[in-house]
Amino acid sequence: MPVDAETKRLLLRWQALKKPGGLQRAKSVALTLWIFGFIIFGIVAVAIANGHSAVLVACGGAVVGWLIAETNALRCRLAQWNTFQRYLDWGRIEQDLKDGT
Repeated sequence: MPVDAETKRLLLRWQALKKPGGLQRAKSVALTLWIFGFIIFGIVAVAIANGHSAVLVACGGAVVGWLIAETNALRCRLAQWNTFQRYLDWGRIEQDLKDGT
């Protein structure tokens, strides 16, 4: 059965988390996103204090919001992963990825 692109992306994400080092890499990415979000938040705060353009502040705020959302989504997946992986049919995932390539 052919797999659509969105399903393939999801299956590849699960497969990456299952691989050795996958969870550690996801934790590192979450920490990196949090650090970048904090740095950009500081830059936006300084820009507001210095009276810079509202457009610059709005763009910075949007970036901070996106980084926070991505960090929280990744942390949520990590917290649920131990339970979630027990219910996945790994054989079917591997087969669908082979068929979809």
